[in-house]
Formats: sequence, C-alpha cells, structure tokens
Amino acid sequence: MTDAISKFTRQAGVTNSSADKASQSKDSAGRPDQSKASKSTDEVILSKAAESAMKSNDFDSSKVDEIKRQISEGKYPLDSKVIAKNFVALESMID
Repeated sequence: MTDAISKFTRQAGVTNSSADKASQSKDSAGRPDQSKASKSTDEVILSKAAESAMKSNDFDSSKVDEIKRQISEGKYPLDSKVIAKNFVALESMID
C-alpha cells in the first residue's frame, strides 16, 4: 500500500506505533476514567429578591379556593369580551 501523505509504501501488517498511541490517547481523552472521576455537585445561589419571593404568599388562598369551587360547579362568570381582548394581546406578541 502507498501512504497518501508521504507517498511511501508500507508493508501489510506493519503499523505506525506512534500514530496508534496518539490515536488511543485521543480516544481516551474524550472519555473520563471512571475510577478517576470525582463526583461534583452543582450549586444554585438565589438572589435576595428570589428568596423573599419564594417565601412570601402574595395571593389570597381563600380567593383561589373560591374561584376553584366556582369553576368546578360551573358558576364562574366568564366575560367573552375580556377573553377576546386577552387573546388579541397574546397574538400581537407572537407577530
């Protein structure tokens, strides 16, 4: 066979050991060794505003429960004009 790069012929069965070693080290570089891999943990640091927002209840849970009850009973008033306006506003954000 002729080596396309160097134009020298190579004997069948003879390999370039340094090229093989480089190829093997390149392959193993992409895979971390399981015995050497250490467990890492991710950490999320929240801002003070996010922490306070998560702690506070800025809604009236009794009002939410009342709305849920009205919806389940089919008595929650729906205003079709308000719903249509909100759909138009949403659609304008898409364009």
